[in-house]
Amino acid sequence: MAAKIVDQVERISPKKCKNSDYGNTYLDGLTKMRINQKVSGRLPNHHSLKLTLHHSVLQLFDFSLDVDGEVIHVHKLALAIASDYFAAMFEADMKERKEGTVKLQDVDVVAVKALIDYIYSGIITLTEENVGEVLSVSDIFQIVWLKEECIQFLKNNLNRSNCFRVRKLADMHSCKDLQDVSNKYIFDNFDELIAEEGLLLLSFEEVFKELNHKSCSTSECN
Repeated sequence: MAAKIVDQVERISPKKCKNSDYGNTYLDGLTKMRINQKVSGRLPNHHSLKLTLHHSVLQLFDFSLDVDGEVIHVHKLALAIASDYFAAMFEADMKERKEGTVKLQDVDVVAVKALIDYIYSGIITLTEENVGEVLSVSDIFQIVWLKEECIQFLKNNLNRSNCFRVRKLADMHSCKDLQDVSNKYIFDNFDELIAEEGLLLLSFEEVFKELNHKSCSTSECN
């Protein structure tokens, strides 16, 4: 009788990601907006800008995100600098801009809060539990740097217990590089993965394709 293979679930350590250019980008964006709005007087230095921004964070919220009934207060300026999605919203004459709020559906409130924390600090901690949802909201709100960090985290932590889910995420968010990496992992380990429940995440066509590739590899066909 063949020995039973015991799958040991790998524990993935959280990763704190910091965008080293984020602070300068933030302050540069604030400066440009002030110039564009023709604010009179001399612009303060970076230290003064940081203090001004900190004071603004505490008191001058001018927009809110309604995530399934939970309201998160934010600043349009902060959202516009960090996110092309929100920049386009505020540049256009949309009702959300006029009403000062937007309702977000089908997104995870914890991931949105993590995203907002990132927008204000440039720092986010990715874990196996939150990376899928953070990838989703960073894709929706077009925050490219954060999406790339999520993709890299998933690639670095690919294993037997998550490879099918990672492949599904890659398909959902059109991450070609992540698709290629997860496909290769599944192909290389398909014999051991055939009994995994995650296999059900693949369509019949995808499973057939993997089996066909495996057969061709074994028989050295073209």
